[in-house]
Amino acid sequence: MAFLSVFGASLVIILHSVSGQNLCGYPNAPNPSFFEVFENETQGYVIGLLGVYGNNSEVTLTQKNSNEYVGFNSTTRQVYLLQDLQPWIDSLPDPKRYLPMDLSIACTVIAMPSQKETTIKVSVDVVDINNKAPLFINTPYATNVSELTPVGHVIYTQIEASDDDYSFPNNFVFYTIEKSSYSDYLTIPNKYEGSVILAQPLDYRQVTSFAVTILAQDQGEIPGALNSSATFWVHVIDEDNLNPEFSGNPYSAEVLYTANVGTVLNIEPNAIEAVDQDLGINSPVFYSIDYGSDGYFAIENSTGVVSTSKRLIKGQQFFMLIKATETPNMDRYTLTSLHVSVKGFNDNAPTFDLSEYAIDAMENLPVGSTVLRVSATDPDGDNLVYSLKGEEQVTDFAMTEGGLLQTTQKLDFSEQASYELVTQVTDGTYTDEATIKISIIKTNSKNPVFGESVYSFNASRGDDALVGKVSAYDPAGAALTYELVGYQEYFKVNGEGEIYTRQNSEELVQSQYYLSVMACNHNNESLGEQPRCSVAQVVVMLPKLIAGTAEPSGPSMEDQTLIIIILAVVAGVMLVAVVMLATFLIRQSRNSTAVDKGGIPPALHQSPKGTVYKQQGIHHNGVVNGSGEFLETVPGTANTDLEHQADNTSNQSDQPFNTGSMEHLYKDRNRNKVAPAVGNGAVHGSDNHADANRHKKRVTIGGAEEVDDWGGEHPQTDTQIETMLDPNVSVEPLEHAYDNALPVNKMKPELTIYF
Repeated sequence: MAFLSVFGASLVIILHSVSGQNLCGYPNAPNPSFFEVFENETQGYVIGLLGVYGNNSEVTLTQKNSNEYVGFNSTTRQVYLLQDLQPWIDSLPDPKRYLPMDLSIACTVIAMPSQKETTIKVSVDVVDINNKAPLFINTPYATNVSELTPVGHVIYTQIEASDDDYSFPNNFVFYTIEKSSYSDYLTIPNKYEGSVILAQPLDYRQVTSFAVTILAQDQGEIPGALNSSATFWVHVIDEDNLNPEFSGNPYSAEVLYTANVGTVLNIEPNAIEAVDQDLGINSPVFYSIDYGSDGYFAIENSTGVVSTSKRLIKGQQFFMLIKATETPNMDRYTLTSLHVSVKGFNDNAPTFDLSEYAIDAMENLPVGSTVLRVSATDPDGDNLVYSLKGEEQVTDFAMTEGGLLQTTQKLDFSEQASYELVTQVTDGTYTDEATIKISIIKTNSKNPVFGESVYSFNASRGDDALVGKVSAYDPAGAALTYELVGYQEYFKVNGEGEIYTRQNSEELVQSQYYLSVMACNHNNESLGEQPRCSVAQVVVMLPKLIAGTAEPSGPSMEDQTLIIIILAVVAGVMLVAVVMLATFLIRQSRNSTAVDKGGIPPALHQSPKGTVYKQQGIHHNGVVNGSGEFLETVPGTANTDLEHQADNTSNQSDQPFNTGSMEHLYKDRNRNKVAPAVGNGAVHGSDNHADANRHKKRVTIGGAEEVDDWGGEHPQTDTQIETMLDPNVSVEPLEHAYDNALPVNKMKPELTIYF
């Protein structure tokens, strides 16, 4: 910066002779001539040159005021330091209040002495450099934190550092935690504040106290950032949050039945002792027997020493619960077990139940399989431990302390077919031995083989009759068993493969039977090996039965063929019937359509005979008068009154059909079971009302329907229509609502005929 100022001033001096310029002028006039100097510059340092346009032969420059730290050389026009700046800057509480420093320089043109002098103001500012590191305040830093403090809780807020640099960013400080073995426990979420937060849970048993390093760093650029450090201690407070813990668990002891009252037990694996896991508190522990002593034992409450309190009996076993409780916090406790065995004097040696054990083992047993359990007895009731004698030389088997003999490698019959081992048992003083002989059984990997795949036998009919013999052998030489598959109710097979009939030969109605015989090897099934089997087919041929000599329990082949033929014929007849029925229904449907269009079914074109019913304006031998009464006439005669009545009623064809009078008519005449017959009288109804007077009746006969047309004009003849009904047929009208539901010209009262 100083170099630039000198260079600029020199450039001004070079250009000062430009004609027409103000000789006392300077760049950026009339503003002050501004200079900067770093705070660490020393006495005599040239800050810069005053760039007045006139040279020394043209102008005179004179310093008008004095300054303790900055001076001016009028000859060289240099602005320079009179003393070191750093001590002065460091002594100021706020250097910015005293900066910049000002000088006043008077400029007079030599050729014009009477002209008023020009005052040039020179301003010098001191530039702060980052030469002071942040300093921590109120050190050392330490705090006590409970181990139950939750993660995320603020544990300290008093970390603070200051920076004596007087300008930003040299005095702007931020905080971090230096990476260390304990730094993960803490964090500073806002690096511009000194608040410390717990980042991981604390456990007094793992760490009682630790220290981390806090770094305070400024953000200076010239010459660079500076930092300082401080140690922050965290002391973990142990809380009573853990139960006491036994040093050994479980415990056991043995005591002689002759022990005196007060005898202290020798407890394994060590003396009963429990300690508070809250090591910082280390509360005293109170011992008690919670269960199982039955008054035979007592425990010293402060030490945990167990002693006898009653005379013991040989062979007794005690399973006790020992409780350790913190005092005074009785909610903190723990339990352990104590097994006490009451022993007698060891006067007797243990004895194996057998002096020699002999077993078989399959060669395909998985490693770790138990092949034998040995056992021994000790009259003294001592604990017994089993082992193999010279077990370091035994590679394929091992003995557990409980007496289990187990495989340690895969067995192979081809390599070793038998083993002879010696097992030992000891009560700690005495020892007994027994021999173990192991025979390895080769695995049967092949199925039995029959002499023939299919056997054919000609046999006679009779109870327990020999049919024939099958034969199979096992490649491994094992014994075989035979089993019959199919027709076991008629045949049986023995262990030699001989097949016999059973005692129900009268049921053997077929001439041929197809059997299967299975041969299996079951020799090693008790050792866990699956049986291997083969199957052969057997055809048994018997003499054909003579007709009448037996009562077959089921149809023969010929009978089955005949039944199939009969069923086929029946099915064909049913198919023809279905086709005929479908044809008949289609034709009936077409006839019904013709009747709806005003036609007359062919069945009604015959000449009916019998009594005639009268319906609204139609002449019959029997008629219904206006009051609904039935009037009979002599067949073959005409009734002029009825003719006259017909003329009067022919104009009433649009009125509803009188179902009441028809019902009376049917019920009254049904006793004769004779259908109406047509008389000789002609129909005097009007042609315009012929269709309205024709009321169709649907008659159901044997499942088929026919339409009868009573009353009205016949489409082909002008004669009454009569229908003869079977005297064994009962005729009933349908409900009235059916007739009333249709218009008069479309009414179709139906008659259902019951046979």
